[in-house]
Amino acid sequence: MDPILVSVICGFSVTFAGLMLKYAFRSKCSHVNLCWGCVAIERDPEAENKEEQIELDHGINLSSDSSISSPK
Repeated sequence: MDPILVSVICGFSVTFAGLMLKYAFRSKCSHVNLCWGCVAIERDPEAENKEEQIELDHGINLSSDSSISSPK
């Protein structure tokens, strides 16, 4: 098989997977189906919005693994 064709197919596959994930996590829906139902994602967007608002209000980042800084 031609190496250029393999590179193009791999690149397309990675880009498609990235776009699917981007769509799933930007969506404000609690249930997202991708690839005609092959990938189903359940999430709580209301809790994510509350967490994001707390981060903005207090100047902290709750989603990182590093130590939480004190509020400013």
